[in-house]
Amino acid sequence: MKRTVDAPLVPILLGLAGILELVAGMAGHTWITVPLALVFFACTYLYLRTSLVGKYKIIDRVVGKTRMWSRRRDASRG
Repeated sequence: MKRTVDAPLVPILLGLAGILELVAGMAGHTWITVPLALVFFACTYLYLRTSLVGKYKIIDRVVGKTRMWSRRRDASRG
């Protein structure tokens, strides 16, 4: 199964928002925006982790419980 990111524009926009918050904080000499930037970066990480790893762990668990994978392998052996 090919691992791809669901809705790739979402993590791009979240990461861009985090970068813009950091730049705005540095330009305005206000560090109050840093926690918001960290929230955007955390959301980006969680989104990518869920999209690339988490859903496949759940799929593997569900398929393993239904034993569809073993039946499929037996059927392909002839």
